[in-house]
Amino acid sequence: MKRRHLLQALPALGLAPAARAGDQGPWLLCDQELLQLQPETLQVLQRHALPWRPELPAQRQGETVWLARRSGELLALDLRRGTQRQQQLEGELQQLLPSADGVWLLAASAQVLQLIDTATLREAARHSSPGALLPALALPARRSLLLAPRERAELWELYLDPGAEDFYEGLVHDFRFGEGVPTRGFLGRRRMALPAPVQALWQHPAHFHVALLQAPQQLQMFNLDARRPAGRLTLQAAPQAACSWQWQGQPVLVLGVGHTLQLVSFERAEGLWQQALGRPSEPITQLLGNEEALFVQVGTRLLRLDAGLQPQAEQALPGIDALHRVGTQLWARSAVGWTQLDAHSLRPLGVRACAQPASQLLG
Repeated sequence: MKRRHLLQALPALGLAPAARAGDQGPWLLCDQELLQLQPETLQVLQRHALPWRPELPAQRQGETVWLARRSGELLALDLRRGTQRQQQLEGELQQLLPSADGVWLLAASAQVLQLIDTATLREAARHSSPGALLPALALPARRSLLLAPRERAELWELYLDPGAEDFYEGLVHDFRFGEGVPTRGFLGRRRMALPAPVQALWQHPAHFHVALLQAPQQLQMFNLDARRPAGRLTLQAAPQAACSWQWQGQPVLVLGVGHTLQLVSFERAEGLWQQALGRPSEPITQLLGNEEALFVQVGTRLLRLDAGLQPQAEQALPGIDALHRVGTQLWARSAVGWTQLDAHSLRPLGVRACAQPASQLLG
């Protein structure tokens, strides 16, 4: 079976976080501490002190949390054992991203892209950096990482599959007759030209398409196998929020465009459904989907929509800038800290204050 057809045959992945063996509650990064919270009481179950305050968004992969400072200090914290490993990386770090299987870690700076072996913390490969990057994507079905430079009309894909074939990036003549020098596939970087720089990108849950926002109102579905567009759609305005979701048996991209909720096909960039929620002065600012429901922050209201996009619950919750689903609970971040809600009824269960405005819930 060809690789493309094999990917098409894979079942769509669930969007809810998978349960981890031994989990007792979510982990909260607050200032220079990682706190594990008891789900019902929000009391601290475990506490890990950190040697410094992280300056980049933390990344959790399994039982490992990756933390970094912009100056290059890297910390790997094992949540089960409480052990810490440290390494000094190069450059002024912009972001970290572990691979979907946890074997590799991308450390990106304005000067260099480093691929780190997570078992040893040693550098396995490096590539020149295109400068500022959008948040990268880890693509589990492709065993790769996808990068979008902010100032270049390109996509970059880093192949993490040991069986990845070498490829040519030169002229068509070089490819057909094997006269050019091939680029190594495994840990190699492939550049794909685009008509314009990418402003935002979202991945298909289990496919080889990615959604690209090019210019404020131009949405494109891009086929990574064919390296060409699979469809385009002009939006009414730039979306303020987006997420992947499973709707009527197909994966869709959900967009919050002003106060309008819009569903777009990941296959052909076709608009499938849209509806205004609330008044024009109440934009959609947060979206979170799983196999059971779609959570939408509209102005100061949090809504729970069922699979038929019918409202099931509503809660007044102003100032929300992050949403996470952890088991049967929903966590919402605001200036006062993290509010814990019942994910079905949206009934508030408690509040965990954190003096650090950029506190982060790691699931």
